[in-house]
Amino acid sequence: MSPSSRKRASCILAVKRQGKKALREELCLKAYEKSNIYQKKVKCYHDNMTLWKEFKVGQKVLLFNSHLKLIAGKLHSEWDGPFVITNVFPYGVVEIRNEAIDKTFKVNRHEL
Repeated sequence: MSPSSRKRASCILAVKRQGKKALREELCLKAYEKSNIYQKKVKCYHDNMTLWKEFKVGQKVLLFNSHLKLIAGKLHSEWDGPFVITNVFPYGVVEIRNEAIDKTFKVNRHEL
């Protein structure tokens, strides 16, 4: 091979490498854009599914028992109750009363 044909071959290889690199970058950008669109759709869906629940005094609710979640079993219920709401505080705190033992305590709204 003559020196000029080597230069030409190396130039052709360099152009091919640049083309492949540009193609990879383009595919990467498209994947990034699609993942952003997907994340926005999932966030919108999640936000719609987790709406704030409105609680009123005197309403009966069930309390989520996170301790039973650790002890997995088919016959164990993860919910305790019923409890009666005695007071609703701002920022998601709810005061509930267990009618069976007449005990009152405060819990976060997401546990109901």
